[in-house]
Amino acid sequence: MLSILIPTYQYNVLPLVKELHQQCSNYKVVFEILVMDDASPELVVDHLQLASLPFCTYLSLDKNIGRAAVRNKLAAKAKYANLLFLDADVWPKDHLFIKRYVNLCNDLANKVYFGGYCYTYKSVNESNSLRYFYGKAREEQLADVRNLNPFAFVFSGNFLVDKECFLALKIPDINVYGMDIYVAYLLQKNKCNVQHINNEIIHLGIEANQLFLKKALVSVAYRKENWLHIPEIVEVNKLLKCYKKLNIPFVNRFMKVAFLVTNQPLKSLFLKPKPYLWAFDLYRLLYLFK
Repeated sequence: MLSILIPTYQYNVLPLVKELHQQCSNYKVVFEILVMDDASPELVVDHLQLASLPFCTYLSLDKNIGRAAVRNKLAAKAKYANLLFLDADVWPKDHLFIKRYVNLCNDLANKVYFGGYCYTYKSVNESNSLRYFYGKAREEQLADVRNLNPFAFVFSGNFLVDKECFLALKIPDINVYGMDIYVAYLLQKNKCNVQHINNEIIHLGIEANQLFLKKALVSVAYRKENWLHIPEIVEVNKLLKCYKKLNIPFVNRFMKVAFLVTNQPLKSLFLKPKPYLWAFDLYRLLYLFK
């Protein structure tokens, strides 16, 4: 028995829901699919068809609350104990996607399985190259690699978890980009058994470069202000780890000046068709000293 939970915002999830519905039906899975729209400013007309699909429920919020809060609401509404969380802008890599997760449902107590991400060159263009190459290099990793440092590869767009385990995490309803790192901390704090498997989704909704940069800077600033005191988070987050080591008076002053001098040259290196990710990393690190 499986509850598939999909938060969405201004994105057409009907094709994804139909694919998941077909896979569940093919393997005779007892399932439900819950889709919750986070107060999209415009109606996605295709979503009106969701309610006509068997075992599918479409819910729409009047006020935008953020993806973490939507996931909490979906988990509370789910009727089954096995929860599969998926982002709206993804696609199963193959037709065995659901079957692989269902095979794990009988042994899910206090376990969380992350299937992983992959990227297709068909999604990349000059306007979204930074997000694409970042995802390709940093997120698209085989399970053997992810399991070497399991809490560093917690991506909430594709994971299977026991309902009781998920609700016990008490993930705060914070509407901020980059919450996955805090979810990883809660999993570690609650002694959850995190395992990575090769059951990837293809990430289709690649943000434009300027939007991704804006979100990334908001995220690193939020981490610095709110999570720098948490050792488990600092240990798995390279930017915070580096910042904490360098944040001494003399170095701090030097880094502030370095950001003023180098921020535009660095941007020219990562806001290009084939970005240099080291420049993106350095830019974000220097930004923390701004």
